Amino acid sequence: MSNEITKTELTEIREQNKGSRSYSNDEVTVYWRPRLCIHSANCLIGLPEVFDNTMRPWIKPEAAPTEEIIRVVNTRVLLTMLQKTIQTNCLKPRSRS
Repeated sequence: MSNEITKTELTEIREQNKGSRSYSNDEVTVYWRPRLCIHSANCLIGLPEVFDNTMRPWIKPEAAPTEEIIRVVNTRVLLTMLQKTIQTNCLKPRSRS
């Protein structure tokens, strides 16, 4: 199973999942899909400095390293948050020069 997402797939997801949101830092975008979220709180427990449902916005990807966000998002039971790097369209962070 690949974590890559195409522009067409992203458009379909957005149309099918009204109310979905995206949150970005310079390297990764986290998509929250409320209709698919099982509310297991894995994200809240795994990375509370990024995922805090008492705050707005409740996802702050700038609050932790991209690798940690990817690790926590990939631990969820369902892929309710699809992610991709902005430039490379894969889950590897951009190299910093």
